[in-house]
Amino acid sequence: MSSVIVSKGNLPRAARRANDSIFDRIFKYYYDTKVTQDLSEQEEEIRQRWEMAWMHLGTLTSRKIIVNKIAKKFDVHFTTAYHDIKWAERLFGDPRQQNKAAKKAIISNLLEKAIRKAYKSENWKSFEKLLLRYDQYNGLNKEDNHLEDIIKNLKPFTITFSADPETLKKQADALIADVEDIDYEDISHGTSPAADTE
Repeated sequence: MSSVIVSKGNLPRAARRANDSIFDRIFKYYYDTKVTQDLSEQEEEIRQRWEMAWMHLGTLTSRKIIVNKIAKKFDVHFTTAYHDIKWAERLFGDPRQQNKAAKKAIISNLLEKAIRKAYKSENWKSFEKLLLRYDQYNGLNKEDNHLEDIIKNLKPFTITFSADPETLKKQADALIADVEDIDYEDISHGTSPAADTE
């Protein structure tokens, strides 16, 4: 019987760690519903700093102001406060992106109210304009055609061949030089390349 030597480098990252990092423990505090995660005093202070950073990011406060507030309230260095903002974004997500989605929902809701108002007042011209704007804003009439987007973004180019046979040969050779050669597998007879070499 052979013995298997398992080195620490062969294990998954979670198994290589002797214990959880502070980030892991704070992550579990918020997201692991099966376990109540107890935090040490130091971890609790870090959790409060990250939460404060994220809440201020959500109000579109500048990072410099957030750093000053964290540094002053928790008596930490400015560098630590900047790191707190990064860890907060990693833990909770970027609130600026969430704000963008929220603003889009608000605008959609306002358009829906305006559409209903135009319908009730039988203002058909406004009703039609608002419907078109709502459709364009939410992309309801656009199908997910990625190929169409790619084709729209392609820039046209022209290849000019001269009538001179020697120049034409040089141009053809230059074009062929740009083509990458690839290997292929002949599967017409149902045999694999490994079977052919035996």
